[in-house]
Amino acid sequence: MKNNFSTLPLRSEASNSRLSTQKGFTLIEILIVFALISILSIIMFVNFSVIPKARDAKRKADLREITNAFEQYRKDKGQYPSVSGGNVPVNCPMGTPTYFGNAPDCDTIYLKKIPKDPNGSTWWRSGNYLYGPSSNGYMIFACIENTNDPEKWYWGVNPFTFCSTHALYLFENP
Repeated sequence: MKNNFSTLPLRSEASNSRLSTQKGFTLIEILIVFALISILSIIMFVNFSVIPKARDAKRKADLREITNAFEQYRKDKGQYPSVSGGNVPVNCPMGTPTYFGNAPDCDTIYLKKIPKDPNGSTWWRSGNYLYGPSSNGYMIFACIENTNDPEKWYWGVNPFTFCSTHALYLFENP
């Protein structure tokens, strides 16, 4: 009797030849890639939604810092600083144009650096916060990015056309 086993491939050779001819990804590989893409998308979405809120928080902190300086100025001088083109006044240059103090002698400096908008000069009012008089003394405005902020002051018709969100944060002296 003739041995037919010599012409048949061994089991391991048959499975190797079948694997080498199949192309594509397994279901597990596809699911892992999909999961990684989903996780990265969620991280990016959360990161980009937090950045405008962080800038708004910085704006509010800046306005509080300016307000504290104005209140100290009023305590020393008996009045709030005068309005200078809608900007926080720079009245003590002292080698740098960003000092706010008790002019003309400038022996007390209330702000060594007047805060600017975190988006810089390309944002609202060239990066300057808006300062103006009110019936109680003064108001300071900052254009905010988060229109869902509960502390925003919203104008349906925006007289400050340079604030594209129509949402402002208003801090008026107490």
